[in-house]
Amino acid sequence: MASEIGKKVKVLVTGGAGFIGSHIVDLFIARDMNVVVVDNLSTGNINNLNVKAGFYQCDILSEAFEHVMAKEKPDYVCHHAAQVSVANSTKDPEIDAEINITGTLRVIKLCLLHNVAGLIFASSGGTVYGDLKNKNKNLSALENLPLLPLSPYGISKVTAEMYLRYFHYEEGLKYIALRYGNVFGPRQRPDGDAGVISIFANKMLKKEELTIHGDGNYFRDYVFVGDVAEVNYKAIQKMQYINGNKYLINGFNSYNIGTNEGTNVNSLFCTLRDIIGYDGFPSYDAARKGDIRLSVLNNKRAFKILGWKPKISFNEGLMLTVSWLACENNGRIF
Repeated sequence: MASEIGKKVKVLVTGGAGFIGSHIVDLFIARDMNVVVVDNLSTGNINNLNVKAGFYQCDILSEAFEHVMAKEKPDYVCHHAAQVSVANSTKDPEIDAEINITGTLRVIKLCLLHNVAGLIFASSGGTVYGDLKNKNKNLSALENLPLLPLSPYGISKVTAEMYLRYFHYEEGLKYIALRYGNVFGPRQRPDGDAGVISIFANKMLKKEELTIHGDGNYFRDYVFVGDVAEVNYKAIQKMQYINGNKYLINGFNSYNIGTNEGTNVNSLFCTLRDIIGYDGFPSYDAARKGDIRLSVLNNKRAFKILGWKPKISFNEGLMLTVSWLACENNGRIF
């Protein structure tokens, strides 16, 4: 893939030392792209960073980020730097808005200033629709459902998508918003409150007791991180070969990135217990603010327009995640 003869496509990935971002960087480099990473390392890990990627340790809200954009002049920007915890967004909505809304606006502004060919935005299919249990008898969300988020995190993602759409129509910004399900896989940190699979698996491997918030009957659409990296690559391909307004299908350019299947937390616990050989039982605690009962994503639009569908099965993804965590635990405690 090249933007012109003899020139590699250059992509700047914000949050490229993080869980999802680092997998995207690896895939882009494997596909012979020139990659630059911007990450403040607040949650990212320098050990995740591909040695072939350029790296700037700075915040998207900083003046230094403006200098990076001016110096590197990327063809595309893949924006994954974010505050990613629903629970933290309910505790401090202002910080969530500053990073996820104001930060995204700064990225948009700089993309326009430096004539970036396209922007990929990491949105959240798991939060932007609200609770499907209350509004969709078919269980899985289509992209044209009303956007009714129930957490500040979800509100920030919806707001960012609306800004992207606005700047497309007013300034010609080319973008694709990817509404991720619950992404899981190697490199997901098990020491926070986001990423239930890595949290559970890590505790089981260390023979520790674990806690389920609420009654465990919360259904999520779990999508493997390698499949998420692949759709980012396909999104750039799509933006390269479609010009003007034609790529905005039905007036918006957002895509569900999930498996169209839901798994509840209790079932997830049992599956991981069988894989790991854990002999404990969970305790149950109060439900968390912002958690929804049902979130499953219909991925037909992503397949039809981007040519993407998940390849890694849920059980295969769990095995890969557990194997990675087992190796990590052998050398250090999280």
